[in-house]
Amino acid sequence: FPGCPVNGPVIKTFSKTVAVSWFAMNDTIPEVKVAFSNDSGDHFGAPIRIDKGDPLGRVDLVFLSAHSVLASWLEKTENGASIMAVLLDSDGSKGKAIEVMKTKSSRRTGFPRIEKYKDNVIFAWTDVDSTSRVKTLLMSI
Repeated sequence: FPGCPVNGPVIKTFSKTVAVSWFAMNDTIPEVKVAFSNDSGDHFGAPIRIDKGDPLGRVDLVFLSAHSVLASWLEKTENGASIMAVLLDSDGSKGKAIEVMKTKSSRRTGFPRIEKYKDNVIFAWTDVDSTSRVKTLLMSI
């Protein structure tokens, strides 16, 4: 089928809570969404659109508590792309999306990843200029 073979979804779990994030093209309109299940994936709530209007996808999620996640994705900008993040709760509430870091929109940047470490979140992404290198950012929760 006509679709990107690598820009796929991410699924994370915390006890019986499941969070899924994905990138899709809806009638040529790119979207990034997140949906939650509170019963181990038997039923999901309505998807929550999280992007700012021009996403590239490359999604990731990390649980911060039993019912909240930090979601990340790449969003196109005038001069490349930005790694974006937003806090979401399984009840459907959504915080304000923030720009974590500017980056390139090239496929060579790969997929930014996020992980929780104590009371922090670590962002890791590939920086591509004349050489490629992995960069990290530590953000307090």
